[in-house]
Amino acid sequence: MISYLREKGKSWVLKGVLGFVALTFVSWGGFALTSRRRVVSGGRVALWVNETPVSVREFERRYFLQAEAVRRQVGAAFTEEMAQQLGLRQRTLNGLVFEKLQLEEAERLGIRITDEELALRIQELPDFQRAGKFDPAVYRRVLEANRLSPRDYEREQRRLLTMERLRRYIGMAAWVSRAELRERYRLLRERVRVDAIHLEPSRFAPKIEAPDKELEEFYEKRKEEFRVGARVKAAWWHLPFEAVASRVKMSEEDLRARFEETRSRYILKDKVTASQILLKLPADAPADKWEEARRTLEGLRARIQGGEDFAAMARKNSQGPAAAKGGGLGSFERGQLVPEIEKAVFSLKAGEVSEPIRTSFGLHLLLVRERQGAGRLSFEKARPEVEKDLRERKARELALRALRSVRYAIEDKKAPPPVEGLRSGQTRLFERGSPPATAPEGGTLASLAFGLKKKNAFSSEEAGEKGAMFVRLLETRASVVPPFQEVKGKVRKRFLEDKGAARLARLSQEWLGKLRAGRMLFAGLAIEQDVKLLKPDAFTRNDELRLLGGSRQVAEAAFSLKNRGDYARVLVGRDVYLLRLEEPPSLDMAAFAQEEKRLRSSLLERKRTIIFLRQMEEIRQAAKVRMDPDFTL
Repeated sequence: MISYLREKGKSWVLKGVLGFVALTFVSWGGFALTSRRRVVSGGRVALWVNETPVSVREFERRYFLQAEAVRRQVGAAFTEEMAQQLGLRQRTLNGLVFEKLQLEEAERLGIRITDEELALRIQELPDFQRAGKFDPAVYRRVLEANRLSPRDYEREQRRLLTMERLRRYIGMAAWVSRAELRERYRLLRERVRVDAIHLEPSRFAPKIEAPDKELEEFYEKRKEEFRVGARVKAAWWHLPFEAVASRVKMSEEDLRARFEETRSRYILKDKVTASQILLKLPADAPADKWEEARRTLEGLRARIQGGEDFAAMARKNSQGPAAAKGGGLGSFERGQLVPEIEKAVFSLKAGEVSEPIRTSFGLHLLLVRERQGAGRLSFEKARPEVEKDLRERKARELALRALRSVRYAIEDKKAPPPVEGLRSGQTRLFERGSPPATAPEGGTLASLAFGLKKKNAFSSEEAGEKGAMFVRLLETRASVVPPFQEVKGKVRKRFLEDKGAARLARLSQEWLGKLRAGRMLFAGLAIEQDVKLLKPDAFTRNDELRLLGGSRQVAEAAFSLKNRGDYARVLVGRDVYLLRLEEPPSLDMAAFAQEEKRLRSSLLERKRTIIFLRQMEEIRQAAKVRMDPDFTL
């Protein structure tokens, strides 16, 4: 168990769980940087965000984690020069400023994470569980393996939870109109049909032998285009989960035990669906304004309790963004609202209206439309999900255990035990982003192989999407720009393609003019250029247009055409697509009602994010970021 935790403790997957690489990359600029020197508990100050210090130690730790994340992605190609080109230090600063501003705003709004909420969050993380239950001993060991103290880790989790709650609170202002839903549905479901001609620059390249001198000049100017990334060669062993699924056995006792182990998944949390009437007031508004707003809301409350419709009152009186839809805010669980509002709505029954409530936004009058009490799904209702979960888990465990016995045998230079369904093979040299298509679980294979440093080293077993795998590193090659003679053929091909692309761009523009003027037939052009006239089926904006190169640019151009027989020219990289509209965009509204709920949910989440970022940008504009004169990026 200890060795397993050590292996897991070194993994970046776990470090992702631990929330270390949680920087927000918001490209903010325009900070008013002034100087102020001070030493805090974390060491010398690098900068101040309003009155919140950021120590040099904290900045450098965040930068190191971000640099390591990039290094893991690109391998040996990562250099300090690349870090400078990516602006990693500026990104780190931006992320820290954004984080500090969120925490300051959460403090201003009174957003707090209780010890009980923090404990529940940590106890639900699977890396700290044994047999589905939180195990304090495992918790301590995992933290020790990652050189973390419980205090530091819990402080990090409290920080992340605080920012999550702030996002949810600010996003409460989002709402989606029916018109927006219809427009979203149109963009997703509208269909169009075109005919197309696909022209490649290689067909228009000059049939000449380019002089070596020109090719060498071309190579020197653009040699980075011929760089070969870091490559590895690996042996792999893969065991599909389905190969061991038939050996999974589950008793009634096992299912009930699993249900109890994962009981937190089947908890029905206390939840309310609420609406509001909001009268906006700045926090520093005079007392008489607050009193006037309070009297107004108390009057509205009396009328609502007398039988008048809350939604109608909200549409007429509320100054909140949801006023047009009757003040509806949606549904919320405990912990998703600021304390003042949460305390009020969770003290009300369905149909009850609150007293006026003061927050940083103004005064609120809240109606609880629905109330779901806390509880838990019964075993009988949860059984299908429990059975699926346990079967997948046991298959994963069986596969990993079987593979481990194979790896141990190979490492000990013994014959591996026979395992039904086990596949093995060897790759060619490949770059991280292009693992061999013939090998299973390409992403997992690349991650494991590029994570090894020494030749003939073995990885540990890792579960992928469809099976478990381990690899052995056979060979490594560093990233390099090959000499001219080694890539002369590629250089010549690229040189002539450039010439062909320029010629194709000029000719295709001439052909478009002739097509629109009626001086050329579309089918005739295809015959003349000896290419196939493509006739894809009608498609939506989001369909994968394989026949048209999978290009979104082609889809956008097709939907920009309005009348049958209209033409468009689209440049996709070096290629050219000529389009002729056959069926103008059309929309079938039959499925709108079925998709409305899903569309509303996704669009609402998007708008919540936009509202959050806009408000944080306003906060950023008013913030003062002061950098120590001795600290430089």
